[in-house]
Amino acid sequence: EKPIKIVLDGFRGPLERNGVQINGQMAAWKDQLSDQEIADVLTYVRSSFGNSAGEVTKDQVASVRGETSGQLIPYTESEL
Repeated sequence: EKPIKIVLDGFRGPLERNGVQINGQMAAWKDQLSDQEIADVLTYVRSSFGNSAGEVTKDQVASVRGETSGQLIPYTESEL
C-alpha cells in the first residue's frame, strides 16, 4: 500500500535509510498514469534491481486510489 500511495500522491521530506539521510521530493503521478500503468511500474521495480516482492495489481491501485482520493499534498514518512 505504501508504494502505491507514494506513486499516486507523491512524497516529501526527510527520511533515513541504512544510515543515509535523504531530504527529497517525489512528484504525484495520479493524474498522469492509469491504475494499470502504476501497477506495471511498481511490479517492475518490486521484481528488479535485486528485489523479489510480488506483483501489484490494477485492482490494488484502484482501491488505494479510492481510499486516498482526498490526499491533496505529497505524503511525509510519518503519514505513511
